[in-house]
Amino acid sequence: MENDAPAYQVRMAYISDAPALSALIKSSMRHYCADSGIQYELLESTHESLAAVENRITKHTCLCLTDEDDNIWGTVTLSFSNNPLKYSFSHKTEGYLSKYSKCAYISRFAVDASLRGTGLGTLLLNRANEIVKHSDCNLVLLHTALTNRERCEYYSNRGYSVLDFEDSRGYPRGLFYLLLD
Repeated sequence: MENDAPAYQVRMAYISDAPALSALIKSSMRHYCADSGIQYELLESTHESLAAVENRITKHTCLCLTDEDDNIWGTVTLSFSNNPLKYSFSHKTEGYLSKYSKCAYISRFAVDASLRGTGLGTLLLNRANEIVKHSDCNLVLLHTALTNRERCEYYSNRGYSVLDFEDSRGYPRGLFYLLLD
């Protein structure tokens, strides 16, 4: 019996992917906001320009989840920093992050709503973590809304822990971390 399920792969984003990535992120953030009880306008990703997406592709490690026809179904961006303290917002985070000279930061993690719960987001996140493992840092950081229980549980189930939280953006936002071997 032949398997009709499409094959998916993870690749680096191209500048030409920017419109599709922008649309995917904005759509995904609508679901994220609804699930988190956040006003859509509060997230910078919801009104990000195409030029900003192109800049992120050029300056950071932006991955795409694609099918065999190269349609984009997911994305995640890794930013590498020589100053983890830039993510600090309290004495607790400052004390913890001061132990590290480098980190990776995950942002713009999005998977098309039709593919959520299929394991493809985890495939994308695992590929990002593999890239970090091959870099010279072993600390991965990300923020997510603490009101989004499903998202917090998702990260926790993949080894991430909450380091601290803050609400400067109008909602409780957790700083999650993962140490890679």
